[in-house]
This record gives sequence, C-alpha cells and structure tokens, in this order.
Amino acid sequence: MQDNLENNGNHRYSIITGINKTAAIFKKYQQDIPVYEDIQLSKLADEQPSYTLKGDVHRRGDLFISLKDDCMLPLWDKGDLVLLKQVKNEALVMGDRYYLVLKDGKEWVGVLTDTVDAFVITPENVIYKQVQCKKEDVWNMYKVMEGLKKTDLFK
Repeated sequence: MQDNLENNGNHRYSIITGINKTAAIFKKYQQDIPVYEDIQLSKLADEQPSYTLKGDVHRRGDLFISLKDDCMLPLWDKGDLVLLKQVKNEALVMGDRYYLVLKDGKEWVGVLTDTVDAFVITPENVIYKQVQCKKEDVWNMYKVMEGLKKTDLFK
C-alpha cells in the first residue's frame, strides 16, 4: 500500500493536510473589517472604528456600520450592522441595495430603482418615501453587501 502512495505521480499529500490544517489554508483570506457605530459617513476619515470583525473570503466589503434607523426593515433593524463596499457610478446594478452619502451630509439607503436623470432610492421599509438625488449631489456611494443582526453579533 505504501508503494502505491509513493508512486502516484508528483501529487503526494501528507495525512496532516486533512482536517487539522484547514484553518491554515483559509487564514490568508481573512481580514479585520472595521465597525463604525453612530457616525456620519461623510466624516469617516476623522473617526476611529469601535471594533473590528473578522471577515472571510465571502465577506468582501470595506466597513460595517450600524443602522441609525429602521429604514431597512424588515431585513435589518436599527442597530444591526451592514457591510458596505465603496463603488463608482459605472458599477451600479439596478435592483441592488446602496448607501448614498450626499454632499450636504444626508445619507440614504435602499434599492436603486432608476439612474436615468438622477439616482432613485427606494427604502425597504414602506413607511419611508422614495428618494431622488441628482448625480452631482452624491459625494460617495457604497453597495450594501450583507447585514448582521445585532442579536447575532456576539453569540
């Protein structure tokens, strides 16, 4: 049996590379993602993260923020974290969720429903009205990558 293992071509694997070494393989894909609580994203450069969360290969984003209100109900509630990734205008996809930071300091989050003359954002929560922003009024744009419930954060 030992001869068959050794003569099996150039692809020899030791038994150690099994389940005990899986964590080492994926470590290189992990990074600390900063979490910001109750901040204005237009002042992000002046802020320090509250803490960091370990992100893996499936969590591709730049930062987590805690939601200031319930505009994303029923998906996420006030205080839940959303992972944001900064994007440019040409990368926008109709129907995806975005977080817009306007030059006047206002912030809007919801589903992108139109980009012809302006950005139209439709909040998840039906009690909030649809928002229309001129493209030149937008200071920064982030795609909402995923969310984490505050109740699940530290389990």
